[in-house]
Amino acid sequence: MDNRGCCYSNAMETSSRGFTLIELLVTVALLAIVAVLAGPAFRDLILNNRQAAQLNEMMASLNLARAEAVKRGASVRVCITDGATTPDCSSTRTEWELGWLMVADSNRDGTLSTAGGDTLLQVQEAIGSGTTLRGNNNVTRSVSFNSRGFSGSTGSTGTLRLCDARGAGEARGIVIANTGRARRSADSNDNGTEEDGSNVDLACP
Repeated sequence: MDNRGCCYSNAMETSSRGFTLIELLVTVALLAIVAVLAGPAFRDLILNNRQAAQLNEMMASLNLARAEAVKRGASVRVCITDGATTPDCSSTRTEWELGWLMVADSNRDGTLSTAGGDTLLQVQEAIGSGTTLRGNNNVTRSVSFNSRGFSGSTGSTGTLRLCDARGAGEARGIVIANTGRARRSADSNDNGTEEDGSNVDLACP
């Protein structure tokens, strides 16, 4: 008797079997566990990338301001925006995250004001919600560079610190030296928190 038809039919039935309910439940459970474990790491990745982009924006402004000061032979200041239609470095606020300006002392009168004939070189918009950017020491509201690119003679030496919801442990900073050179902060003592220019742990508002 020829059983090939029977065997072929049984093979087809066996190969067409789907997942059982138990297999589906196990798969869903495994996916849920993976999602729980990967969630915080994925969030940190997003926040770290955002921090890097925001710090790069400020670093670019500081480096450009220093270069422009040398090129023009005049003081250039990066300051918190005052939000006016004709922006100036007259803001008394300390929230760098609101945005900043770059102004050159074109008329060399020692007063940086676009209304007074100085040149507005850059306007940086707010860096986004959920993040703070604050300065210590002499960079609370502005950072100035003289015609040689130094910041020491104008008192603008200090650290700008960037914080998000994770707090001081994940804070990052930009340290501006007397020479005008800006660098990223680092955790030199390996305690899990980066330090400012005075080797003090970064703090968040």
